[in-house]
Amino acid sequence: MVDRTSKDSSEMASCYDYSFKSRFREGVSLLLSNSLWVLSDNLACKLEGFERVYRRYIGYEYVKEYESGFYFEDGCVLHIGCGSYPFSILMLAALSDNVSIVGIDNDKKAVRNASEIVKKYRLDDRVSIKEGDGCSYPIKGFNMVIISSCCKPRLGILKHVLDDARRGSRVFIRELNYNYNMSLSYVNNRSDVKVLKILPHNPLFFVGVLGWRSICVEKL
Repeated sequence: MVDRTSKDSSEMASCYDYSFKSRFREGVSLLLSNSLWVLSDNLACKLEGFERVYRRYIGYEYVKEYESGFYFEDGCVLHIGCGSYPFSILMLAALSDNVSIVGIDNDKKAVRNASEIVKKYRLDDRVSIKEGDGCSYPIKGFNMVIISSCCKPRLGILKHVLDDARRGSRVFIRELNYNYNMSLSYVNNRSDVKVLKILPHNPLFFVGVLGWRSICVEKL
């Protein structure tokens, strides 16, 4: 019997340099980025002044994604790694009245906080927050998926989403500048998806390796 898991892992590993130095630098950049996002999310949940600044500067980046023209105007959206302050969900819900959104996170505290924020903005009629794993959460019911840059394992989540996404659906892969080549290489090595657009993001203190890019792809 063929060990499909091993084969998939080999195919994914071939898309990227997995030397110790690369893995170490990748781990450090992910740790710094994740810590910054978690801190920002938690402050936005607790301090109204910080929330206003957060929404002003980071919000512009998400509006830029929406205005790129590759978001669907209606349908069902899944956000993997929504965090404690589900900013992408709040912005998308504000920009489009015709979408229903599910945000998932594997952190119980983040799920509780995000649920409270959704209630605060009275969006719980079309937004739900759930505990879930990006490597296994059902994908087929959604016509758009957003993958946060903090989610890991990166390639495991990408493989699950792109394998199971229905034809014609779109996936926004938010990737740290440092890890961008890994995700782009993996996407380009697949024959069942195509890249539609790549958007750079470097707001406030999210610069250099902490900045990110959004890779919009379509499932063929």
